[in-house]
Amino acid sequence: MAQVQHLDMYAGESKTFTLYARDASNLPVNLSGLTISWTVGRRPNDPTNRTGVFTKSGTIVSAPAGSFTVPVANADTQNLFPGIYQHIAETTDSQGNIEVVCVGRMRVRSNIQSAS
Repeated sequence: MAQVQHLDMYAGESKTFTLYARDASNLPVNLSGLTISWTVGRRPNDPTNRTGVFTKSGTIVSAPAGSFTVPVANADTQNLFPGIYQHIAETTDSQGNIEVVCVGRMRVRSNIQSAS
């Protein structure tokens, strides 16, 4: 089972998440030589749609510890419907083998508009 991490943010917020890759024994996955793809999908208003809403590349922070970051820009979330989305991080090695290393829910809250 991959690492389970739940995330929380506001629509239109720019944020960088730190995520951790774990294997079925809950040990860190060494990310040396791997690329990381992170996808957010499963819209709360259309849960049967399996198409990703957006995808980002992960940046390795510590390969032996299995930690990496993914940036979310304002434009990625500003028009998202508030609710619970699913996210998944996959690694790919040089032979094209793909492994799921982190999954979870990403809660997107309504953007709070400031009074003018």
